[in-house]
Amino acid sequence: QQLHKSVVLVISDDENLTIGCMLNRPVARGVELEITDKSTMKSKKVKVPLRFGGEYAVKGGETMLWLHANPKLRSENIGAEVGPASTGIWKCSQEEATRAMASGIAKPEDFIIISGVSVWPKAGALAQGMQGEVTEGNFEPISKTRVEDVWGVLTKQEVLTKLNFVKELDVANEAWRAGGSNVDVGGEKDPSGTTTQGIGEGYDEEGDDSCV
Repeated sequence: QQLHKSVVLVISDDENLTIGCMLNRPVARGVELEITDKSTMKSKKVKVPLRFGGEYAVKGGETMLWLHANPKLRSENIGAEVGPASTGIWKCSQEEATRAMASGIAKPEDFIIISGVSVWPKAGALAQGMQGEVTEGNFEPISKTRVEDVWGVLTKQEVLTKLNFVKELDVANEAWRAGGSNVDVGGEKDPSGTTTQGIGEGYDEEGDDSCV
């Protein structure tokens, strides 16, 4: 049930497979950083929540994926856009993120850190990557008009604990609902019918194991 009501960012898509990462699966640990303010030279420790992106790792790739959707960071060319679709979500290195926070142009909550990726192969008649999952109705693309809403909810997630488990589950589901074209969020209906956006949404209902 890992993919049930998951929000997935597609980061790579070729003739062999689709690679993506779940964005709304917080785990019980975070990434601790020591940030030195360049103006005051004072140091402070911060913890950025870690999300479980999937059970696979990209060979030769970074163990953790740092993502942001901050317009200021994009204007400063902190990182580069990730994925085959233009979503406004960028990938950067931990060093770039740390420098941005130290210089005051970013805050810890601007970043989402992902560990692991999910894979959808394209081998065989039935396996057609993420596009095949969309065709089967297991996932639904999120339009660009909703990406900001989804991202805003995701940044509310915290490191998972026994005390906040129910709350964090609610936030994960809120992010899932925020991207659904069949869900009325803030009174606005999704005008897009395309299947080419970079974020996909787990679309199965309760009891439906079709996307697992």
